[in-house]
Amino acid sequence: MLHALKFGYRRICWQEPAGIKRGSFQRRRSWQTGLFLQQSKLARCSFLKSTPEDLGHIADSSQRPESLQKFGAGLGSWESLTWRLVALWGSGAILGPLLDGRHSTHNVLHYENPTVIRLGSFFQLETCWWVPLLFGGAAVILGIGHPLLDSIDRKSEALSQLEATSQLAGLEGGAPIRSFLRKEPTGGYAPSWSFVLISIALFAMQYDLSGVLAEKASSGELSWTAVNLALAGTAIAHWATFDRTRSGLFWAALTATVGPLVEIGLIEGLHLYHYTHPDVFGIPLWIPWVYWCGAPAVGNLGRCIQAGLD
Repeated sequence: MLHALKFGYRRICWQEPAGIKRGSFQRRRSWQTGLFLQQSKLARCSFLKSTPEDLGHIADSSQRPESLQKFGAGLGSWESLTWRLVALWGSGAILGPLLDGRHSTHNVLHYENPTVIRLGSFFQLETCWWVPLLFGGAAVILGIGHPLLDSIDRKSEALSQLEATSQLAGLEGGAPIRSFLRKEPTGGYAPSWSFVLISIALFAMQYDLSGVLAEKASSGELSWTAVNLALAGTAIAHWATFDRTRSGLFWAALTATVGPLVEIGLIEGLHLYHYTHPDVFGIPLWIPWVYWCGAPAVGNLGRCIQAGLD
């Protein structure tokens, strides 16, 4: 009985004709090979009979899923990448020393071998020859890194599944934070120039505010705790308003960590400049919040430039 059941199962799986007897291995083998060739021939004929219109949707990007249509090349073409590098480095090399000069004006920091640029009695800039190079390089990293990480996030199917899971998670741990974060930046992957300029302007205001608050704290008019709280609040609000993505949060946190570490090396290792009121390793504790605020501003500039060139 068991042997009969095994034989019946084998006939059902392979659809053997009733005429092939059990034990005739060679005939069963020949029949299976012939069935495979017949199915392959039918599939090949069906493909050859298809018209170009029937097959055109395979290469037509409009028929692809929306997520794939949105996904860009990340870095883009070499020509586009070159122009982006030039634009980002130039922006950082010009704007960075101007903002950094506000700290010197408010007696927050001074260079060991400064270059002072004066325009009459209404403008004075204390800087150094390597400052534009440093700020230009930082702008390139943030301006290229934000769109690149955006494209990786959009490509990842795991991210979509994570968002769907977080929506179903209800009150499970971490769900409120995931629901607050956005997959797409608040200004979009191709923000307008007005959106970018407002973001940069508010970052410049926070940069200058840090110098004003530090100057008041050093004179005793304000506590250093109030300075840290004020700059932390403006930095987080800036990220939440102009980015609010996982990748943007990563870049803001990374910038707020790496930036001060680089400053420690420049101050303690190379002795290129100094803060007037440092807290630890030659830097003030509030300086990471300035870096945090700058990440979304430069990131949106990078997105805007890439969208314009691509």
